[in-house]
Amino acid sequence: MHEIIVHFQSWVVTKNVKLKVCCGNLTDCPLEVSNEVKRHKGSGWSTRHLICPTSSSKVIFVCANSGISKGACGVDDVQIYDGRCDKSLSPAVDD
Repeated sequence: MHEIIVHFQSWVVTKNVKLKVCCGNLTDCPLEVSNEVKRHKGSGWSTRHLICPTSSSKVIFVCANSGISKGACGVDDVQIYDGRCDKSLSPAVDD
């Protein structure tokens, strides 16, 4: 089996807002992105990646706001590679 590599763009605004990325379930979250409240030149989007275990059946993105201000997270251009071929897999989107 091959590891699962996830590439994506992320955008996080507002203090106390965090984006967690989890592999398979909400207890295995190897990546957490928070806003450092810096002024960005440009769009503020960042390229990210993580590696999930081969046993992962899904990738979960969670935007959590622990503050009192309204905030937002964004995720775009998600690409999932499972190592079996050179092509990316189209992600399934639940409505």
